[in-house]
Amino acid sequence: MLKNIRVLHPIHPRPPVPIEIPDSTAASVPAPWTTTRKTGPGQPDTPETASRQFKPLTLVLIAAVHAGALAACFPYFFSWPGLILCVLLVWMTASLGVSLGFHRMLSHRSWRAKPWLRNLLTYLGSLALEMGPISWSATHRQHHRESDHEADPHSPLISFLWAHMGWLFYANPGVDSPEQVRKLAPDLSTERSMVFFERTFILQWILLAAVISSIGYLAGGWQLALSLFVWGSLVRTVWVWHSTWFVNSVTHLFGYRNYATPDSSRNLWWVALVTFGEGWHNNHHAMAGTANFGRRWFELDPSYWMLALFARLGWVEKINRGPKLSLGGAIQQLSEHVIAKSKALQAPQLKQSSHR
Repeated sequence: MLKNIRVLHPIHPRPPVPIEIPDSTAASVPAPWTTTRKTGPGQPDTPETASRQFKPLTLVLIAAVHAGALAACFPYFFSWPGLILCVLLVWMTASLGVSLGFHRMLSHRSWRAKPWLRNLLTYLGSLALEMGPISWSATHRQHHRESDHEADPHSPLISFLWAHMGWLFYANPGVDSPEQVRKLAPDLSTERSMVFFERTFILQWILLAAVISSIGYLAGGWQLALSLFVWGSLVRTVWVWHSTWFVNSVTHLFGYRNYATPDSSRNLWWVALVTFGEGWHNNHHAMAGTANFGRRWFELDPSYWMLALFARLGWVEKINRGPKLSLGGAIQQLSEHVIAKSKALQAPQLKQSSHR
């Protein structure tokens, strides 16, 4: 049973936060893990909803990858090429693929890449084995739309474990159904390359694992083959999974705030370190349509550094940048003018959900 954690601030009705995606008629789906729940002081309870369906295959997959990664504890499976490959692929899949590709490019459209780079980063994001690019973006857009409210797919106000990974094991009609995915990500659902990666992301992961294992076998026999597989596929995947999940759980519970956003988002240095800049989560929620997440001089954002390099090489067509903040000072209030600037590529926001 998931143990409830202390709520850091009261849940109350709030105006919708602008989100950088095309218009949609997607309706809010009340959280099905509870029968009734107050939406705020003096507000009526939400209606009872059907229980979520457990997803055993997801549990088996995630458990199997974790169990396989434990082989790294045995000296037989260690090799320096395996460790180097792990670090390289963590950077390629987490920073280039998930952070720059799935998150900043596809979900928020905070920057626009040349078509070949767009497809390359989407491929790298697919290798993280989290979701396909369309489902990942749809889920993340719903998170921003309903952040820390009942229809948030991974609200930490339920529990830390739920936000970190528990939500993955239960079907969510608000983001899982094909119809809802199309409503939340209509721009990606009609793009042929995105549909291809959506359908084949598990196959892409398997193919890469087979390729690196084959190279290891040809170069050093079974020991190196198994080492490259354990470190380059299993350990790397577990590392990227949990670093991504830390953003969903930890940075909505712990850390400091630069902006008075209507959610519980926080900035946390060590999450930013393991996610290549994604840990400056309050900055991101304040102006989600900007590609640079660091606002103060010490808020380092390695993923954005790569984007800046891509721009200098002529591989980027457009970047939306957020303002810098001076050291110290009060929490920044978000005026309507500042919020309007956060709309990536001037895309219209989703309609308000019915419970507000």
